[in-house]
Amino acid sequence: MNDIYQSILRLKNKLLINYVPEEISYLAMEILNKYSLCLDNKERKMMLEIIAMDMGEEFVLSQAECLEVIDFLLQSKRQI
Repeated sequence: MNDIYQSILRLKNKLLINYVPEEISYLAMEILNKYSLCLDNKERKMMLEIIAMDMGEEFVLSQAECLEVIDFLLQSKRQI
């Protein structure tokens, strides 16, 4: 498996084990910083939605919403 897929999979595991929006946001930022060139515009926008969760309660996604985004990213990166 490729590196970005592995990183997103670790993000998903963290989300499922212990959903703390600020920590999920931080990990998503690390992934975006490291792999931004591997993401298309839609994927980047989805990552930014997760990253924005540390900006206040109005930006926090539910665990289910985060999982939906992460699963989409995993599906799109599985094909690389």
